Amino acid sequence: MTLGESERLFLVVIVGVAVVTGTLGMLMLTSSTGPATDHSGSPSGNSSGNCTSPTSSPSVPIVASLCIGNWPQYVVFDSANGYVYASSEYSQNVSVIDASTFAKVATISPTPNARGLAIDPATNRLFVTNGLGSSVTVIDLATNSILTTFNLTGYSDLVGAQYDPYTGYIYFLANNNPDLVAVSPSNYSIQQVIPVAPNPGGGGGFAIDSRTHTIYFPARGEGTVQVINQSTGQTVGYVSFDYPYGPTATFFDPLNGLIYVMLGGLLDNPGNMLYVFDPHTGNTVVRMTVGSFPGTYAYDPTRSLLYVSCAASATISAVNVTSNELVATISLGGGTLPGGLVVDPSTGNVFVGEDGTGLLVEFATVSTPVTTSVCNPTSPPQGTQILASLCVGNWPQSVFFDPTSQLLYVTIENSENFSVVNPVGLQPVAVVPTGNFARGLAVDPNNGRIFVSDGFGDDVTVIDSASDSVLTTFNLTGYTYLVGAQFDTTTGQLFFLANNNDDILSVNPTTYALEQSIQVQPNTGGGSGPIAGVDPQTHVMYYAARGSYEVDLIGELNGSVFGYFSTGSSYGPTNTFYDPSNNLLYVADGGWLYLGYGEQVTALNATTGAPVANMTVGGFPSAFAYDSARHLLYVSCAGTGVVSVINDTTNQVVATISLGSGTLPGDIAVDPSTGNLFVGEDGTGMLVELPPA
Repeated sequence: MTLGESERLFLVVIVGVAVVTGTLGMLMLTSSTGPATDHSGSPSGNSSGNCTSPTSSPSVPIVASLCIGNWPQYVVFDSANGYVYASSEYSQNVSVIDASTFAKVATISPTPNARGLAIDPATNRLFVTNGLGSSVTVIDLATNSILTTFNLTGYSDLVGAQYDPYTGYIYFLANNNPDLVAVSPSNYSIQQVIPVAPNPGGGGGFAIDSRTHTIYFPARGEGTVQVINQSTGQTVGYVSFDYPYGPTATFFDPLNGLIYVMLGGLLDNPGNMLYVFDPHTGNTVVRMTVGSFPGTYAYDPTRSLLYVSCAASATISAVNVTSNELVATISLGGGTLPGGLVVDPSTGNVFVGEDGTGLLVEFATVSTPVTTSVCNPTSPPQGTQILASLCVGNWPQSVFFDPTSQLLYVTIENSENFSVVNPVGLQPVAVVPTGNFARGLAVDPNNGRIFVSDGFGDDVTVIDSASDSVLTTFNLTGYTYLVGAQFDTTTGQLFFLANNNDDILSVNPTTYALEQSIQVQPNTGGGSGPIAGVDPQTHVMYYAARGSYEVDLIGELNGSVFGYFSTGSSYGPTNTFYDPSNNLLYVADGGWLYLGYGEQVTALNATTGAPVANMTVGGFPSAFAYDSARHLLYVSCAGTGVVSVINDTTNQVVATISLGSGTLPGDIAVDPSTGNLFVGEDGTGMLVELPPA
């Protein structure tokens, strides 16, 4: 079981932040910048046509400054060309600045009431919104020239824009209704309209949990965060706060899985609070005082820094997102009204548009130590024996016992690394940075190569098991969200599960060439440890097609889907295991972790699909580990924090091992010689060792 697949849904109850009701849905968006100021209650700022100087000196050395126009709004960075793009609303243009020299490369106009900016990397286009109208100007980043202008008829006051790498859409915030309008960047057609609460924040960025694809939208007028399901566009819950100022922007950190809420209120009646909460557990992590009117942000994942622009106090608050501490307050000087900002990822330098002066300024990155992620171990319930435990990092995913090396391998998604562990006492052997969101794990015993897939991208890191070093990285272009991996020792085939368009990919483990793509049902299971159960004699792959409530029958050698089995459960299957000792297929009817999970494992005749036994297990069963010597099948159940144990001779549940609330047991593995069980706890970051049941 891993909890990062795009179908994973959550019910959140926020304690200490107030309350959320409803179930969470699906969406992913990213944002780095946005306008700090809104027209409601904003001062005149710099509208005279000439740039001005701050009325007091900045608290940090300014590397460079440049006059870019009246009322700068958004600032974005194009990593492909190294340029910074800044919109100036009253000058109605976009300035192009070389980040390395701070020289102005071009001024692009006309861009009416230029406000929101979003870059689509696929088309290499920049989208510029009309902050007082319904038009969007499209700029070719190769030539820095205007390609076209299109209108979102019926949707005006386009105060913000964000690119969504999951859907590939641009989301525009139309303030007139208000709505989030999803648009295809290739043909400019409207794909979805999502209503949001009146008087919204969000022009400066809104959070999307990239593992659940759930929008956390700052509903400033209602003083809440609106929780939105992408697939339906429906509001499914709210987060409210014990603070009198409404949220102006929200941010999701994919590395620590936390939501950051800027409670800025209005510019002429500002708040100064930043709330941090965990959407998975519903717990408040911290709340901290920042500058006045926090409204936009820029994220530097390399240095674990979140910069928050605070216009009313003319400051930038720098937060270390590892320790969740305010580490610096940068004053830009009186009258500057800092607005949109962005980070150059190569240097860490920050570029800020000053609404009050008309300047774009650059200052150096804040010096602060970057610490490692901290695990949150819990005491096991009474009666549960833990032989050993080890902190492996933030969000462990796949766990694999290698019978050749007699070592444990663990992928840790948010820590972006791969751990090698001696199972005797759980002693760490090596930690290998993977450079990706380490998720799926497969081992080829023929060449000693370990394959680690990117749970959010299309790349696979190849590790040499002899030296515990990275050999190479290859890309499966066009197939992203590689949430699962599996090597079949019988056929020598290497498989990956691509969650973006629901494919199982067969890849040559030596040349890394894509050999075949198998289309499977949408809303997949199978992102837990091995992708699917396989009969080594018939070479049939039994795939958990959760969205269709079926098990797909796939010819492993030719990639054909030739049939399906049904368990009759009202919860979709999350994973399967084929037992060669009895020719039974065990199906975990897990459903969804927070939308509604099942508590059943169904045993089917693997040839006919006829039901043999139904076993009640823990909530959200999703990963299997088999001890053939003892005829024990372990089932990881994150919903209730337990591991259920099935005797595959009697098909009876013979034990339930409780790991405790909040542990979220994920993938599991068995040492066949000792029978000891190893469990990755997604909720705590721990790897724990248990004796045989």
